[in-house]
Amino acid sequence: MFILKDQSQNTSEIGSKAWNLLKLQEAGFRVPPGLALTAQFIDSHKAELARLLVQYCISMPRGNFAVRSSGVQEDLAQASFAGQYKTLLDVKMTEIEKAVLEVTNNSDTARLNLYRKHINQTKDKSDLKPSVLIQPMLYADVSGIAFSVHPSTGEVATFISCIKGIGEKLASGELSGQTYKYKKRFAERIDENKEEAFLSIKQLIEIDRLTRKVSKYFGSPQDIEWAYVGRKLYLLQARPITTVNKQIFDNSNIAESYPGITLPLTFSLARKAYANVYYTFMQLLKVSPQKIERNQEIFGQMLAYIKGRIYYNMVSWYRLVSLLPGYNANKTFMEQMMGVQERSSAKAKVSIASNIKDNLNLIQCAFALIFYYITLDKSVRQFKNRLESTLETGKVNLDDKNIFECVSLYLLVENKLLKHWDAPILNDFFTMVSFGLLKGFCKNDSYNQLLAGRYKSSSSEPVELLNEMASMITMQDSEQFKQKFQQYLDKYGDRCAGELKLENPTLKDNPAILLDAIVALSRKTKTKSVSPRKELKQYESNWVKRIILKLLLDKAARHITLRESMRIDRMRVFALVRRIFLAIAEKLVAQNVLEVKTDIFYLEIDEVIQYINGTSTFQNLKALVDLRRQEIDSFRAVNPRVHIETSTCIAWHTDISESQISLCQSNLTGTGCSPGVVRGRVKVILSPETESMDGYDILVAQRTDPGWITHIAQAKAVIVEHGNILSHTAVVCRELQIASIVSVSNLCKILRTGEYVEIDGSTGRISILDKSELERVA
Repeated sequence: MFILKDQSQNTSEIGSKAWNLLKLQEAGFRVPPGLALTAQFIDSHKAELARLLVQYCISMPRGNFAVRSSGVQEDLAQASFAGQYKTLLDVKMTEIEKAVLEVTNNSDTARLNLYRKHINQTKDKSDLKPSVLIQPMLYADVSGIAFSVHPSTGEVATFISCIKGIGEKLASGELSGQTYKYKKRFAERIDENKEEAFLSIKQLIEIDRLTRKVSKYFGSPQDIEWAYVGRKLYLLQARPITTVNKQIFDNSNIAESYPGITLPLTFSLARKAYANVYYTFMQLLKVSPQKIERNQEIFGQMLAYIKGRIYYNMVSWYRLVSLLPGYNANKTFMEQMMGVQERSSAKAKVSIASNIKDNLNLIQCAFALIFYYITLDKSVRQFKNRLESTLETGKVNLDDKNIFECVSLYLLVENKLLKHWDAPILNDFFTMVSFGLLKGFCKNDSYNQLLAGRYKSSSSEPVELLNEMASMITMQDSEQFKQKFQQYLDKYGDRCAGELKLENPTLKDNPAILLDAIVALSRKTKTKSVSPRKELKQYESNWVKRIILKLLLDKAARHITLRESMRIDRMRVFALVRRIFLAIAEKLVAQNVLEVKTDIFYLEIDEVIQYINGTSTFQNLKALVDLRRQEIDSFRAVNPRVHIETSTCIAWHTDISESQISLCQSNLTGTGCSPGVVRGRVKVILSPETESMDGYDILVAQRTDPGWITHIAQAKAVIVEHGNILSHTAVVCRELQIASIVSVSNLCKILRTGEYVEIDGSTGRISILDKSELERVA
């Protein structure tokens, strides 16, 4: 490869693309000959540029040329700048000078500046103009790209995409072509292209070998461009895969259970629970023990702790779902069932050997699911018996137990319940399946209206008790009120907003919250906002479809009801764990290990147990608590994004704050979850522990959980910024026939307490009423 440069310049200033090809050519790879010109050389030799270009180009094979950019910051490990610079193909010798100037002067476009902004990179003087690479035009029979690992998941295999002819349209995304996966001598088509394969097995093996050799040469996973001209395979380009270590975090769903700042004791319990639950789930779905063992590390990485908030680690979720039998053939369905938001581009396999094995596993999984469905009631009874037995063991005075007995009680909870959460996870799966089938069968999202008021779960029982107590206040029946009040505390006293956060005080800790809610409820005239329930005959005249609809409704209602019951069971388990660790904390305070018992929430479960068992490598728990408290307090001023993507360690990611957005009041819509049209006065509640619905009609919140029931009971309608059609808000509001809308972007930034709105729980529409309409609201 010829290089035209000034004497003051380094060879590496020809740009990363040309530099990589030069090194590969020197290493013996089949790279087309070329001419590289630095940007500075082009600027300083404009008068004689045409002559020099012709002089060197005539020494290359005859024909037309490809003129490509080669920026100093292009094709680097930090950012590829792929497709951001100019490439000109089929350039005639007489037009070479014009093409070179066009390519090198194309670096200051709006597209480039937007790309730099997106990757947080400022413009550097060395990148103002790219160098230029000129190569003879190869008229390929077939060409494409290859990755030595999957760019999204990191799976180690060679992924090859190709089209017939020149590969520029494939690289630009204009054509999708054919895609292959080659791993351990097995080739698979993973595309939906119906044409006969463009590549033979021999060519796939050759491309795989080339890709791995290039990756080995550079010492990192590579993305290469290649072309077949006749029987010869040419290497056209090589660059690092910049997304292979990409991390994706999302808390849009899990924040319903763990809103806002969450302390380390809670996170460590949630991390254990998720690891155990989904390890069990993989076993239940008959994933092979060998496959589970090979992917053991992902179970402990289902969750992430970022600036004091709990997030889903979406890459781990993706890897988890990819273990399931039949995943490639049923990708979309499986991802929806597991709640995965980051979708893969892989499509169905077509290799006979892999299809047979995968389909056999899928059949085994299907039979297992049928068995679990038939025996679900039995599994639930066994789980409930195990739960009640464990909770009964915990009904002891922990003050009378020594610290080792307290640890033993926690380990009993972990081993008997957290590691055997089989019935709840199976029912969650069947809930999503049955609800998905119902939603698909119904017309125009009428499932909300059909479900409204049709079932009754344990989530509505607290509301009934609250209404009973509210009526007793007006009747001045103090003795019966006291009995009902105590009954509520005994059964639901461990509930609170964010009830799965061990650090949150419960109603038992502060019964005044409950009393305030009852008083407010007694002053409110509560009417159901939902439209009259739609009977099946009104919805479907065809009797066969009506039978199917009735069956789907009954199944969905059954699983939703059972799911809500098991959410209360989960709350009871977490409440016991809270009691245990507060008892341990009291004993540590007595030994001057902690200052106050609430300090225990700043420690992780294993840290506490290791300290007690003498296996901890750090003894000064007071200092550790102080350090954690300072760091977590500093997180309170941060408003992190719901969705975060990074290619660096998340702890090094300096700016994860929510970006400034333009708020539009005229386009306030969400997902309708419970039908009904309601007008009323809005109360935006961000701190349910200190704020009440008294005097307001419509509850507005970022998200709710079962602990919000005292607020929901007082509302005529509920609007929530996050959540989905199976979230607690949606389920409870349908059950109580309260109009509700979820998933309203920027809701709490747009609406203000005291504003009047009209909502339609069927369509998800929200209208802010102006002054002229207020009289009609009253």
